[in-house]
Amino acid sequence: MGRSTIRTQLLVLALAAIAPVAGAVIYAIVDASRASLAQAESEVRNLAATTANEVAARLAENQQLLSRLAERPLVRAVDPRRCDPIVAEFAQLHPDYTNLAIRDVRGNSVCSLLAIPPANVATKFPWFQEAIRSSGFVAGDAILGEASGRWFSALTYPLRDDRGAVIGVLVVGIDLLKFQGRILPTAPRDVVVSLIDRQGKFLMRSEDPEQWIGKSVRNPEIVKEARNHAEGSYRVAGVDGIPRFFAYRTITAAGWVVSAGIPEDRLFAPFKHKLWIAAVIVAATLLVALLLVRRIAAAIAKPVRDLEAAAVRVSAGDLQARAPIEGPAEIANVASEFNRMVESRAAAEARIRNLNRIYAVLSRINALIVRVRERRELFRETCRIAVEAGQFRMAWIGAVDHRTQTVKPVAWDGDVRDFFEVAPFAVTETRPGGPGLPGRAVREMKPVVSNDVANDPQRMMKKELAERGINSLAIIPLIVGGEAVGIVALYAAETGFFDEQEMKLLVELAEDISFVLDHIEKSEKLDYVAYYDLLTGLANRALFNERLTQRLRIGGPDYRLALVLLDIERFKTVNDSLGRQAGDELLKLIGRRLAHSTGDPGLVGRLSADHFAVMLESAGAPDGVARTIENQTRVCFGEPFRLEKGTELRLSVRGGIALSPRDGSDFETLHRNAEAALKWAKASGERFVFYAGHMTEKVAEKLSLENKMRLALDRNEFVLHYQPTVDLESRRVAGVEALIRWQNPELGLVPPMDFIPLLEETGMILEAGAWAMRRGALDHRSWAEQGLAAPRVSINVSAIQLRKRDFVQTVQAALAEGAKNPGLDLEITESLLMEDIEENIRKLAAVRDLGVGIAVDDFGTGYSSLRYLARLPVQTVKIDRSFIVTMLKDSNTMTLVSTIISLAHSLSLRVIAEGVDSEEQAMVLRAMKCDQMQGYLISRPLPLAELQAFLGAARPAAR
Repeated sequence: MGRSTIRTQLLVLALAAIAPVAGAVIYAIVDASRASLAQAESEVRNLAATTANEVAARLAENQQLLSRLAERPLVRAVDPRRCDPIVAEFAQLHPDYTNLAIRDVRGNSVCSLLAIPPANVATKFPWFQEAIRSSGFVAGDAILGEASGRWFSALTYPLRDDRGAVIGVLVVGIDLLKFQGRILPTAPRDVVVSLIDRQGKFLMRSEDPEQWIGKSVRNPEIVKEARNHAEGSYRVAGVDGIPRFFAYRTITAAGWVVSAGIPEDRLFAPFKHKLWIAAVIVAATLLVALLLVRRIAAAIAKPVRDLEAAAVRVSAGDLQARAPIEGPAEIANVASEFNRMVESRAAAEARIRNLNRIYAVLSRINALIVRVRERRELFRETCRIAVEAGQFRMAWIGAVDHRTQTVKPVAWDGDVRDFFEVAPFAVTETRPGGPGLPGRAVREMKPVVSNDVANDPQRMMKKELAERGINSLAIIPLIVGGEAVGIVALYAAETGFFDEQEMKLLVELAEDISFVLDHIEKSEKLDYVAYYDLLTGLANRALFNERLTQRLRIGGPDYRLALVLLDIERFKTVNDSLGRQAGDELLKLIGRRLAHSTGDPGLVGRLSADHFAVMLESAGAPDGVARTIENQTRVCFGEPFRLEKGTELRLSVRGGIALSPRDGSDFETLHRNAEAALKWAKASGERFVFYAGHMTEKVAEKLSLENKMRLALDRNEFVLHYQPTVDLESRRVAGVEALIRWQNPELGLVPPMDFIPLLEETGMILEAGAWAMRRGALDHRSWAEQGLAAPRVSINVSAIQLRKRDFVQTVQAALAEGAKNPGLDLEITESLLMEDIEENIRKLAAVRDLGVGIAVDDFGTGYSSLRYLARLPVQTVKIDRSFIVTMLKDSNTMTLVSTIISLAHSLSLRVIAEGVDSEEQAMVLRAMKCDQMQGYLISRPLPLAELQAFLGAARPAAR
C-alpha cells in the first residue's frame, strides 16, 4: 500500500480539525432536541393526568348524586307507583342523563324513563352483577342504547333496606358524547385524548368521537397492562395506524384508563429540522476547508518533490546532488540540513569502515567467549583476532603480578619482535617520567589512550613504535572483582584512530574478557567445591567415588582393593562440649594425619560429618588388610590431638571394611557393604569388622523397621499400656507407669526392645516421648471425667529428651491438653541424672513447678552422689527389679535394698520396688517399710480399656 501524499495528509488534517466542531454542533442539536422531546412527553403526561383527574371528579359527583337519591324513601320503597314521580322529577332536573331506572335484585324493572332490557338481560350486564356484589358505586362500560341509538355508560348504586341489605339497584345512563363535551379539554394539534373502559372500548376520543366511541382499541393487551399500574407510557400505533407516544393514567374507582397520545413524527420534527441545518453547516465548512487545502498543497508540493528527487539521487550514490533551498521556511531548513548530511556522508562512510573493524573483533571474540574454558586460550585467541579482524599492527595481553607489582605479557600477536625486552611493565615506578602506560592503566583502573604517538608527551617507546608504523595506541585494564588483573594493549597505524566510539566498543570488549575471566575463576572454585571437602581439603564423596572407580577400572575385574569407612567415636560430644569451631579444628587435624598415615592424600576422603574413607590398593588377605589398617590408625590416633586453646583429646575410631572384588566391583556396592560392616562394628563393640552378607540383611531389616516406625508416628499406631503401682500396706492403687507399645497392622504388637533402641538411635524418641506425655495427660483427664479413681501417670524420659534444650517447653506443651492438675510423673534413670547434674537440676526444678513429679528410675544401678541426690527436685526413687528378684537369695542384696529404703526415707523420698512377683517379696518389703510396689504380683501392663476396668474395681487411689 503506497504512502499518502501531502495533499491527502492535509485533507485528513482538515477533516480532523472540522470533525470536533461538527461533532459539537450535532451534539448540541441532539441535546436541545432531547430537551424538546422531554418537554413534549411531559406535556402529554400532564394532559393525561389532567383529563383523568377531571373524569374522576365527574364520577365522584355522580356517585354523590346517586347516593343522595338512593336515600330517598320513595326510591328505597322499590315500588313502581311511588318511584315514577321521582324518575319524572330527575329527568326535569338532570336533562343530561339519558335515563334513570330502578331495578330490583332479580333485575326486574321497577320504574324507568325509557324502555329498558328485561330482567334476564339486565342480570347479564357485568355492571349490574358488580353493583349487587360490591354494594357500592359502579361505573359501567360503553353500551349502545337500543331506543336512542346512542352510546352511554351505566352508573349504578345499590339500594338498601333499613337493615342494610341490598334490595335493588339505582341505574343512571350518561350520554358519552355529552359527557366528552363537558370533560375533554381542547387538545393540541395531532394530540389524541381517549377514555377507555375495562373491556378495551372507547368511552371518549378527542378525534372523531362519533366514529370511535364504543369501538375496541387496537392493542387491548396494552390497556389491560395499563389497568395494573397507576400511570405510565408506551409507544405503539393507534387505532388509526399512526405511531404515537402515549401517556396514560388509570382511574381506580372505575377501572377506566385515560390516554393522551402524540405522533412520533411531531415529537422528532424539531430534531430532524435542526439536524438538517447542522448537516448543511458542516458540509459548507468542509467545502471551504478543501479549497484551502488545495491552495496550501500547491505551495508545498514543488519544493518537497525537488527534495525527494535529490534524495533519490543520493541514495543511488550521487553525492554531488543538492536540494534547492526554496519554499516555506521549514522545507528550506530541511533542504539545507539534507545538503549538509550529504556533504558529511563521505567522512561517515570512512568512519563506519573503521567501526566495522572493531565490530568484527567484538563478534569473533564473543564467539570465542562462548566456547573458551581456559585463560591461556582466551588470551592467545583474543590477540590473534585483534590483529586479523581488527587490522591492528600489534596486540598483547598482560597479567598483573601483585606480588612483584609488574605487568607480565602472557599472549601477543602482530609485529612484536623484541618489543617486550625494553617495554616498561612496572605498576609503580620511580624512574623519571613516571610509570609506563601499562602500569598507569592498572593503577588508575581506566583506559590510557594516545592518538598521536610521535607528539605525545607521555613516556612511551616512540622509537620502537615508529619502526612498526604505529601512530595510535590504547591500553585498557581488565577488572575483576573491583581489581585490575591485567591489560589489553592495541596498536593502530592511523593517527587519531581511538576516538570516543572506538573506545566505547573496546571498553565493552575488555569488559567481556573480564567477565569470562571472572567466570573461569568461579568455575575453578566451583570445581574445587564440587570435588573437595572445604574443611579438610580431602576428596569429597563425588571425587573419592571417581578415584576408586578409576582404580577399579584400570585394575580389571580381579583387582584387589579394600574400602575402609571410619567413624570418629563421640565426636558429637566434642562439638556439644567444646563448640563447633573446636570440632572443625579437630576434623582438619584428623584429615592431615590420615593423609600422612597413608602416604597418599588421594587415597583418603571425607564422606560426611565424622565419616572418613580410606582406600588400600593391592589389598591381600583380610589378615594383612587388618594389620595395615591397625598400623595406620595407630599412627593417626595413637597420639592425642592438641587444639589451639590447649585442649588435648584422645580419640578412637571404629571401621567397616569391604573388599573388592569379593564384596563388590563398584563404589556404590563397596560403600553400601562397608557401611553395613561399620554399623555392625558400632553395634557389636568391635573396632574393625569385615563385611559379611548377613550384615546387609540386618541393615535392610533395620531400615525397613525404621520406615515403618516413621509411618507409625504419622498413623498413630503407638499406644500406651499401664502397669499399676499399689501401696504395700493397703494395696490401693497409687499410680500407673505408662509403657509405650507399637500396634503394627502387619507385625502385630511389637516388643519394646525391638523398636525403642531404634527410636533413640534415629531421634524419633523425641516425637514419641512427647506423644507419650501428651497421651498420658489426656488419659488421666479422661479417667477423672468418667468418675474413676484417677491415679498419677509415670512416663519414662530418655537421655535424648532430657538433653534437649527445650525439654521443659516440650513437657509444658504436653500438659496443655490435660487437666489443671496434670497427675503426671517423669521417671529418669539414675545414670542419666548424673551426666550434667547442674543443668538437669535446673530443668527438673522448672518441670516440678509445672506440677509434675520426678522419680529416679533403676535406683542402685548407677553412681549417684548423695550430695546431688539431696539437691535434686525428686520425690520418688524406684529400686531396680534386679535387686528385688535376688534379695531373697542373697543377703547382701537384701541389706542393700534395706539401706536404699532407709536412705530414701531419710531424704523424705517415697520408695517404689519394681519387679515384685510374689507375696514373699511383698512381705519382706513391707517389713522394710517400703512404700509402694509394682510387678506381676499386682498386674502385668494393661491396655487402656482393661486398666479402666481394673480401676473401676479397685479402691480409690492414694492422693
